[in-house]
Amino acid sequence: QLTEKELADCKERIYLLWFTDNEILIIRPRDATFPDYKNVIPESFTHKYTIKGDELKQALKECLGITGKERVVIFNGNTITAVNSDTGSKIEIQLTGKGEFPKTGIGFNPIFLMDAISGDGETVIESNNHKELVKITTTGDNVVNIVMPMRITTGDGITTGDGETTGDEEKAIDNRIAQEIDENRVATNAEGV
Repeated sequence: QLTEKELADCKERIYLLWFTDNEILIIRPRDATFPDYKNVIPESFTHKYTIKGDELKQALKECLGITGKERVVIFNGNTITAVNSDTGSKIEIQLTGKGEFPKTGIGFNPIFLMDAISGDGETVIESNNHKELVKITTTGDNVVNIVMPMRITTGDGITTGDGETTGDEEKAIDNRIAQEIDENRVATNAEGV
């Protein structure tokens, strides 16, 4: 049992106080402060892609049927590609949105992306490259979703999303990834960057 003094001391900090014969339930506000998430999200992005949410969801669902255990889709230019390295199956879907994804290709878990699309309105996907977080918003919604890309490893062992690269190295990686996608030999590593 709480004494009158103890009850008076904590009254200002308690949201809910519930008594039963044998128990006391006290719910208090958190003492900690919420992390400053604005410092995590870049102020500007170099790539912006706008597409209808329902079109993107449908494309991701189609890709999900191919991906198998790897669960990764690759956004490259205006195309989503899903490859199943176990069966050799591949699907490429041309998107009708405005803008373009980085040519280096960005790998994502399609389920995480579908969760981030909060409606059928215009979905805006902003990114800088294949190694940094991606910001996803939907018009008419005040929610900002952040999705981290996945590391993509080609059959020749080239990995995107891992370490720093120069412009020439980026071009070489772009060409090798495009070649690997064309040859149905993309394997994925589901580790987040």
